[in-house]
Amino acid sequence: MHRFYRVILLAAASLLALTFTMGSAQKPAAPGVATREIGRGPIVEQTVYRGRVEARREVTIVSQFKGFATVTALTPEGSTVRRGDVIARFDASELEREIVKLEEDFALAQSELDSLQNAVIPMEIGELAMDLRKFADAVAAERQFLADSQALAGENIVSPMEVEQQRAKVAQLEAEQAGIEQKLELTRSYLHPARVQRAEARLAAARQALELARAQLQNTTVTAPAGGMLVYKPLHIAGEFRTLRVGDTLHANQPFMVIPDMEDLVLRALVPESELSRVRPGQPAIMVPSAFPDLQLRGVIDTVGAIAENVPGRPAWQRFFSLQISIDDRDERLRPGMSVIAQVMAQQRENALLVPRRAIAWRAGTAYVRVSAGNRFDEREVTLGAANDTDYEVLAGLDEGDTVALQ
Repeated sequence: MHRFYRVILLAAASLLALTFTMGSAQKPAAPGVATREIGRGPIVEQTVYRGRVEARREVTIVSQFKGFATVTALTPEGSTVRRGDVIARFDASELEREIVKLEEDFALAQSELDSLQNAVIPMEIGELAMDLRKFADAVAAERQFLADSQALAGENIVSPMEVEQQRAKVAQLEAEQAGIEQKLELTRSYLHPARVQRAEARLAAARQALELARAQLQNTTVTAPAGGMLVYKPLHIAGEFRTLRVGDTLHANQPFMVIPDMEDLVLRALVPESELSRVRPGQPAIMVPSAFPDLQLRGVIDTVGAIAENVPGRPAWQRFFSLQISIDDRDERLRPGMSVIAQVMAQQRENALLVPRRAIAWRAGTAYVRVSAGNRFDEREVTLGAANDTDYEVLAGLDEGDTVALQ
């Protein structure tokens, strides 16, 4: 009899243990557990990046004044300017005094050339030509006298010595005539052209100096080469790093302003190396400026950098790629340098099988859900795809219509 009761007790214990084991594996549904039926719907996976607004194109303003220029006037930063508007002026007083002197030098050089070409050279040529004519007449007269002397010598009226003296006189006059002819030719061919060339060179130098000074004077007035918003560049001035002020001095070719093209703005950001596969040109994006959280701007990714780079202030092992997103919408409140949060649409599915994030449990990197099976929940491994703030896309492990428990 006691043995019979012992068998019954052992059977009851076995049944209780089996019931406990099955209950642990199948996890009966507890009253009040929240559930959700698996269904289909659209899902958009977004990645978020923080960047800054910049103009795709901008014009840099530099000092074209040769030497050091002192600023006397500035257009306020942030002003909207048009092409040709005056945006800065430099001190021109010393240059204006120099131009007065250079204009005088130019006038004197012009007068010297004019007098040389119109008076001095014609007078000198005229004098030489007159001397040449005088010698020609004298030579002709002395030659006639020589001929007459030779005739008279044949009649023994003039002595042979007198004839020789006359012949020597004619030869001397002919030599002097040849010298004047040579002087006239050399003066015309070399001396006068050289003097004219020197005068023209002095005039050209005076003209060039005057033109350079006038161009320098024009450089004291800086005009906008393009329309846009005026932005000052910080500079190292007198031991400070700041923007330009009236009274400061600039050196030649020193940039001090930029005019960004506010009609063509972009967002520039950095993408971590681990997220490079999520961005590609053409992906749409929504951007929200930190200063105006109610403003949403549309755009698309223009370019993704080709080279991984280190970023100052970040660990050396972290690498980033540059990202440029066009800003298609326009808003007058936008300014270069503004901080903007961009939401890039990495993936989009129109008819995805969706499971709530609250239904997912993770163990060792693997996703699990509890699927309703009558009065219990069976634990099941699932494969997930794209995700948003509320749902995951189910790639494997669940079917449409399954009911899952929420955590």
